[in-house]
Amino acid sequence: MTLQQGLSFAVIGGMLVLFAWDRWRYDLVALVALLAAIGCGIVTTSKAFSGFSNPLLPLIASVLVVSTAIGKSGVIERLLHFIAPLMRSDDLMAFVLVAAVTVLSAMMKNVGALAIFLPVAIQAAERNGRSPSQFLMPLAFGSLIGGMMTLIGTSPNIIISAERAQLLGKPYEMFDFLPVGFGIAAVGVVFLTFGWRLIPRGRKGQAPPEAAFRIEDYIAEARVPADSPYVGRTVAELEDLAEGDLTVAAIIRENYRRYVPSGHWTLFADDVLVLECDPHVLETVVSEARLELVGSKGVDEEALRSAEVTTVTAGSPLVGSSLVEQRLRARYGINVLAVSRRGRRMTVRLRRAKFQVGDVIVVQGSAVALPDTLASLRCLPLAERRLGLGRPRKVAVPVIALAAAVTLAATELVPVALAFTGAAVALALLRVITCARSTTASSGRS
Repeated sequence: MTLQQGLSFAVIGGMLVLFAWDRWRYDLVALVALLAAIGCGIVTTSKAFSGFSNPLLPLIASVLVVSTAIGKSGVIERLLHFIAPLMRSDDLMAFVLVAAVTVLSAMMKNVGALAIFLPVAIQAAERNGRSPSQFLMPLAFGSLIGGMMTLIGTSPNIIISAERAQLLGKPYEMFDFLPVGFGIAAVGVVFLTFGWRLIPRGRKGQAPPEAAFRIEDYIAEARVPADSPYVGRTVAELEDLAEGDLTVAAIIRENYRRYVPSGHWTLFADDVLVLECDPHVLETVVSEARLELVGSKGVDEEALRSAEVTTVTAGSPLVGSSLVEQRLRARYGINVLAVSRRGRRMTVRLRRAKFQVGDVIVVQGSAVALPDTLASLRCLPLAERRLGLGRPRKVAVPVIALAAAVTLAATELVPVALAFTGAAVALALLRVITCARSTTASSGRS
């Protein structure tokens, strides 16, 4: 038996072991095996994706995965937080947002870059008392012109590269579009910085579905661990982290004593903070300050995929009872992270609060079982507002994966599709991106 034959059997054996282990999705196992075969020299890089009807498919899919990881990491929000003081006028805000989405669109799929910046632009506009509509169209144009600068920025560039490979035998490389694309992007950014004034004003669009459920801030409890960077800092500094969109309504110390703090109060380890804010703001604050949401532990961490916003309807078994009485974690495998009640402020601990019809709660549990659980509890999910509450963000890993993929593609060490596929697989293995199993497989195991 030759070395190549031995390595081939080893790769196949490894695949069978991973399939039997049943902890990774079958498609992830297949990609890991493909990368292992390429690393061992069994499969050449030029033949890596020859089994696909079109070799563009793995590139587009992997770029979208990397884009999603960048968006979930929160690195964009952190960068904009530092430059927020510069956005003192409409023109400066338009320039910063458009320039940022243009640059990011060159490094990833422009649609993914636009999806990352849409909520950022809306929040920045509302925080500064401006209409979000005046920035949305410039963002769209910025993502389009930014995608023109690189091979992976937009799908037409990838398609043209594939056609060139068929006609001339050599595709375009990562930055072959840059000489033309950069000039167009630079002129476009300058124009959009002032051209947003040409957008018609005064038009009112249809209200989004979630507007019907717009309510006051949610109440959540978070513990300050000993390793939090905000131990020894003040309440005002923590509230500044959310730029005024968060309120520390109370501090619970000595296990039961409840205090209403002022801004100069110092935070200590093991303080339980009663926070009032929007769930998306809460997600950012919990990640940045390294807080621990009360009630986010105790459920199998492998099953926790996301947090979902839902409302308690009439006839729900939750009405008139509390978390302690319902024992939701033990009976249903879910956590309740935050509660909002229209028209009144909750003054009791979350675990003691009696649910009422119309309460909006943020629950966390298995992505597969959560819909059935909410149905049995007669709770109505509110649109698609999945959150990452209770899970720490991994900021550095997606950035490193993107930088490595771009570097490998730019230096032509490996093909672009292979570089980004490797980055996507690495992000999945490191659990930066969760791979939900299929419903069929899950129901078969249960």
